[in-house]
Amino acid sequence: MILDFIGASYWSKNLSSIKVDGRWVLIGILGGANIENVNLMDLMSKRIQLTGTLLTPISDEYKAALTTEFSAKALDLFDNNKLRPTVDQVFPFNQIQQAHEHMENNKNIGKIILKVD
Repeated sequence: MILDFIGASYWSKNLSSIKVDGRWVLIGILGGANIENVNLMDLMSKRIQLTGTLLTPISDEYKAALTTEFSAKALDLFDNNKLRPTVDQVFPFNQIQQAHEHMENNKNIGKIILKVD
């Protein structure tokens, strides 16, 4: 599953990393909304389920219900390593500037973590 907050600028990275029968939820478009020369066969051949949604216009109550449902259904999957976040790199807190530059330069695929001692 890919939870995509970036959109267009990560399209190719997400498409190449998603597995067959994967789910891709487009939540934001921080990296743009327009993608040129998309071959829909790339999605179809991997049988990808692509969903687009916006959380901004949804009520706080609905967002709270989504969070509760996610916690009930997914936290055990993380605990049992059936779901694992993709971690790009862990930076010590004193390298926060390098971590930010790493992100600004689009060098990461996955989460950047700051380790606080």
